[in-house]
Amino acid sequence: MGDGCEALGASVSVLRLLGLWVPTESSGAGGKAAYVPGALSCVAIGLLSLSCASKLFIDTPTELTELTVCAYLFVIITANFVKAFCLLLQQGTLHELVTLLVEAKKKNVIDVQHNEDIRSLYGVMSARLYRYLQVMIVVSSVAWLFVTVVFRVITAGSTNIEWPTPLPIWLPLDTQRSPAYELVYVAQVSCAVVTAATMLGADTLFFHLTLMIVAELQVLNDNVSVLGRPAPPSADTRQVVCTMNGAGERQTHPPGGVAERQSDSDGAVSLSDHQGTAAAESKYLVLIEIIQHHQIIIKMVSLLQTIMDYSVSVQLLTNVLDMCFLIFTMSELLHHEKSLHAVLQTILSLPCLLCESGAFCMFGQMIIDQSENLVHAAFSCEWLEADGRFRKPLYTFMLMATHPLQIKLGGTAKLSRSTFLQALNGSYSLINLLYHSRRPVG
Repeated sequence: MGDGCEALGASVSVLRLLGLWVPTESSGAGGKAAYVPGALSCVAIGLLSLSCASKLFIDTPTELTELTVCAYLFVIITANFVKAFCLLLQQGTLHELVTLLVEAKKKNVIDVQHNEDIRSLYGVMSARLYRYLQVMIVVSSVAWLFVTVVFRVITAGSTNIEWPTPLPIWLPLDTQRSPAYELVYVAQVSCAVVTAATMLGADTLFFHLTLMIVAELQVLNDNVSVLGRPAPPSADTRQVVCTMNGAGERQTHPPGGVAERQSDSDGAVSLSDHQGTAAAESKYLVLIEIIQHHQIIIKMVSLLQTIMDYSVSVQLLTNVLDMCFLIFTMSELLHHEKSLHAVLQTILSLPCLLCESGAFCMFGQMIIDQSENLVHAAFSCEWLEADGRFRKPLYTFMLMATHPLQIKLGGTAKLSRSTFLQALNGSYSLINLLYHSRRPVG
C-alpha cells in the first residue's frame, strides 16, 4: 500500500479524494462500492460538459468570440471527462503498472546509492511539476469562476445588467432570478472544482509515471555501461561475488570468499583461477538481472501506453483546438478593446495548455532518448575480455535495445518533440483559417 501510493507521486491524494485511484485492498474489500466516488466525479464533469453543450448547440451565441469561448470550454471539459472515465476503467492496468514500478526499483545490481540518487532526482522533478501545474490550474480556475462576481460588483450601479454565470449554460427557466442564479452558480463552481482537480491529478499522474520510467532507463544505462569494470574502493560500493546455490537462487559473497573456501577443499587449484571464475560468474549473473530489469521496463512502457492511449490522444487533439480558440479570442478582444476580464481569462488559460501538451511530448521524447542510449551503453561495458557465455546474452540484449521504446497514441502518433511541433503547427493553421473566415469579403 505504502509503496504503491509512493509510486504514484504527489497526485495520489487528489486521485484518492476524487475516487480515481482505488487501492487494491479497497477494491477487493468494498467491491463495486469502491468505485462510486470515481463515478460521481465523472458525473460532475459530465454535467459541466452538458452545461456548455446546451449553450453551444441549443442557444448558440451569435458573436464569434463568445462562440469560440463556449466551444473552448466544452472541448476542454469533455477531454477531462474522457480522461477521468478512462482512468476509472483502467484501475487494474494501473495497479499492474505500479506493482512493476515497485519491483523495478529493487533492481540495484551495481551501485545502489547512485541508482537511488537518479530516482530521487526524477522524483523531485515530478514534485516540482506538480506544484507548477497546480498554480497554473488554480489561477486559471479562479479567473473563470470568480471574475464574474467582480464584474457584477463593478457594474452593480447599472440597470438591466445580466447576471453572468461562471460557465455558459442554457436552461428552460429564468436563471436571472434568485435563488435560481445562486443555485446554478454553486453547482457550476462545484463541478468545475472537480474538473480542475481531475486535470491536475490525472496529468501529474501520467507525468510522474513517465518520469519514473525514464529514471529506470537511466539507471539501466548506467548499470550496463559499467558492467564488468572494477568497483571503486569504497565501503558502500565494494565488489561482491555472485554465485548460484543448489536451489537456483542468487547469493553474494565477499571478494575471494568463494575462492578461498574452494581452494581449501581442493589445493590443486590456485586462488587466482577461482577468483577469475567467480568474477566471470558474478558478471554473468549481473547481466541476467540487467536483462530482467529491461524486460520489466518494456512491460511498464506497454502498460503506460495502454493507460494513456485514449485519454491523452483526446487531450492532445483538443489542446490543438483549445489553443486556437484562446489565441483567436484574445486577439479579437484586444483588437476591439472590450471585455478585459475575458482577455484575462484567456491569457491565464493558455500557459496551462502549452505546459500540458509540451510535458506529454517532451517526457515521451525522454523515453526515446534513454532507450536509444542502451546500445551505446552495452557496447561500453567490458565485453572484450568476457567469455562466450557472457557475450551471447549481451548480444541478445543489444538486439532488443535496437528498437527504442516509445509511447504511441492511437497506434500511430508517438509522444515526441515532432508531435509537439505538429500540434503547434496545427493550431497555427486553424488560427489562420478563423482569421480568413473573419475577414470581410472585398
